[in-house]
Amino acid sequence: MHLSFSFSFILLFVGLIGLISYTLLIQNASGNMFLGRNSTNGKSLDVSVKELSIPSDPELKELFKVFFFKPHTNIIQQHVDYDFLILKDGKTVFQRSNETGEPQIPLHTTYGQPEIPVRKNHNLLNGNYIIKIPIYGILFNPIKPEVSEFNFNTTS
Repeated sequence: MHLSFSFSFILLFVGLIGLISYTLLIQNASGNMFLGRNSTNGKSLDVSVKELSIPSDPELKELFKVFFFKPHTNIIQQHVDYDFLILKDGKTVFQRSNETGEPQIPLHTTYGQPEIPVRKNHNLLNGNYIIKIPIYGILFNPIKPEVSEFNFNTTS
């Protein structure tokens, strides 16, 4: 019985260390949370998303940084036409292109690393969301739309 308790305690301790290590791995010292990196469904780009620490702006709920990479490299892809959507239960609750005054017109990033502010008035309640990033063009050339998706969880 004593051996079984010790073994269980060791397993619990190792699991806790693993969880702490994983958390530290995906969250850097500035509080930025790495949400992931994956390829678009057509493999034209790799996309990475980080949730950034919110500066002292009382109007912001979330702040994201998107990185567009040439496929399977760490080279930033410049001049990408895209959008940034947040979905809850399959419904769009935020669409960045609708915030620009030109709804539904794709956004353009010159340097391949846009920041996406999400204001508090969008009412992102606690829960799980999907970030969807459709790509419409690369280097001023339209492409058949491709999408990259990420899971995202928010708390108050």
